[in-house]
Amino acid sequence: MNSESDFIKTVFGLKLKQLRQKKNWSLQDLAVKTGLSKSYLNEIENGKKYPKHDKIIQLSESLGSTFDELVSTKLDKSLAPFNEILQSDFFKEIPLDLFGISKNNLISIISDAPKKVTAFINALIEISQNYNLGKERFYFAVLRSFQELYDNYFPEN
Repeated sequence: MNSESDFIKTVFGLKLKQLRQKKNWSLQDLAVKTGLSKSYLNEIENGKKYPKHDKIIQLSESLGSTFDELVSTKLDKSLAPFNEILQSDFFKEIPLDLFGISKNNLISIISDAPKKVTAFINALIEISQNYNLGKERFYFAVLRSFQELYDNYFPEN
């Protein structure tokens, strides 16, 4: 991640989304219960914004959580594997934007299905270790997949 601030915003957003989904609430449901706009809540969940103190209190009360639980950077068991990824140089090392993947999209996928993503990442790591797959070969494999997906078409910038 770029900075400690990005990490804190991302973790807060993941926790907010997880708490909201546990209650089976849509963003609109949470917006109605808190009086905050749906777009603002979406930006928080995507790690783009961090709410002020009073808004965090509104969110924690609406979600049945404590202020401290919500602002803590400690992730629960289902999201714990991503703590390392978020704090590592993963987003610097792998040029996600080169493959058309934004950091926010990846984080959204991770938060939607943490167990499946953890299993997938572990499988990739094991495959790369067993086949001695270096960074360069990995990038070539991803590029080949991208080319196949888009019939070797690269849009003009």
